[in-house]
Amino acid sequence: MPEINISFDGTDILDGDYVSANPEIKIELYDFSMLPLNDTSSVSLFLNNEQIYFANNTELSYQLSPANPKMIVTYSPQLESGEYMLKVLGKNISGSADTNIVERYFIVNETTELLNVYNYPNPSKGSTYFTFKLTQIPDELKIKIYTVAGRLIKQIVKSSSELKYDFNSIYWDGKDDDENSIANGVYFYKVIINKNGTTRDVTEKLAIVR
Repeated sequence: MPEINISFDGTDILDGDYVSANPEIKIELYDFSMLPLNDTSSVSLFLNNEQIYFANNTELSYQLSPANPKMIVTYSPQLESGEYMLKVLGKNISGSADTNIVERYFIVNETTELLNVYNYPNPSKGSTYFTFKLTQIPDELKIKIYTVAGRLIKQIVKSSSELKYDFNSIYWDGKDDDENSIANGVYFYKVIINKNGTTRDVTEKLAIVR
């Protein structure tokens, strides 16, 4: 039975992940028979149960190779906001009835949203990870950490190149901007994203207990 690997913009996604509205979807077909692959008949693609054909399709390209992966398909669709199911069928080159089916369920949201903001561990003994989901890649992301009195003690800044679609995790060593370990207590942190001049933010609470 052939093996199929699917990646979105170079990343292996989980079902339900957010992806770009114009992703580069790469499909790799591995077949361990001695026969060469001469055409596209061993691979069939479906998006939301509608077959995607290779002929006269500028969104599809492929490469064949005598060695594995014997076929690499690049699919670059232009998608609207919504939920999608990509199904890939890989047939055995030898002509046997073995067929492998791989499906990926994903979401496109053309609005930039900041979702599921948490930090862990919380309470923390010092260091922690700030985690969140992004539906689009913002131009910039900031994490500002404040005392309960409202004094800013730490700011973390990430550019778009340091972020990715869906799940992100950013480490903080528990030190302020002067590189001093912060004291035990409760703090507030605000995660702020900016995209094309539009700002969204979420404020949450964390505790340091050593």
